[in-house]
Amino acid sequence: MVKTQISTAGKINSSNNGYAYLMMLVMVASIGLFAAVLGVLIFSRDVRVEKESELLFRGVAYMNAIKSYYAASAGTKAFPQKLEDLLSDSRFPEKHHIRKLYKDPVTGGDWTLITGANGEIYGVASKSKTKPIKQKDFPSQLKSFEGAEHYSDWVFICRP
Repeated sequence: MVKTQISTAGKINSSNNGYAYLMMLVMVASIGLFAAVLGVLIFSRDVRVEKESELLFRGVAYMNAIKSYYAASAGTKAFPQKLEDLLSDSRFPEKHHIRKLYKDPVTGGDWTLITGANGEIYGVASKSKTKPIKQKDFPSQLKSFEGAEHYSDWVFICRP
């Protein structure tokens, strides 16, 4: 029970002066902090989803470029020896198999190259060991990505 006394000047004296106001400030600050943390988490997930989408786009672009390089080979079919061959094919000066050389959007660095015994490039993969958010509903050419444990398991390989 709150002790309240009326002084001779007509003012109410309470032993709880200011506690309600202080508790209200703490509650508002807590709600604000919670909202800020929640916003950061949602933003960070959105950034990951965007990078994941970009990884799929760039990986498929490399896959298609390697397939185009292989298909353009006259006589004996060949795969590129370096990614730069996709940008500027020395066999056909006017032929470009990819617009530009992309970085891995998840790591921001270079790709892991999937190569054959003679160094020919068959595909690319991310170096990231982060678990993908997307786990299903991939296009038919990427069905092997379903249930992957890491982005590095998403191997964009050309199968002629």
